[in-house]
Amino acid sequence: MVEVLECETRDPGLRGTTAITTTLTEAGGGTDVLIVHEGVPDAVPAAGDEASARSALARLARFVETNA
Repeated sequence: MVEVLECETRDPGLRGTTAITTTLTEAGGGTDVLIVHEGVPDAVPAAGDEASARSALARLARFVETNA
């Protein structure tokens, strides 16, 4: 899955288009998830971007486990 996002902001350091590519691969009774972010503005700290992705994956896992 590929998502393309464009941030609307007054801060020129945060403007631009970011592509997020998510690849799901079957793995021994589960699923491996690979997320690649491209075009993230330099003003966005990598640690914050990673924390956001981990948080989204944790919410998805809770949803799937609750609704399975």
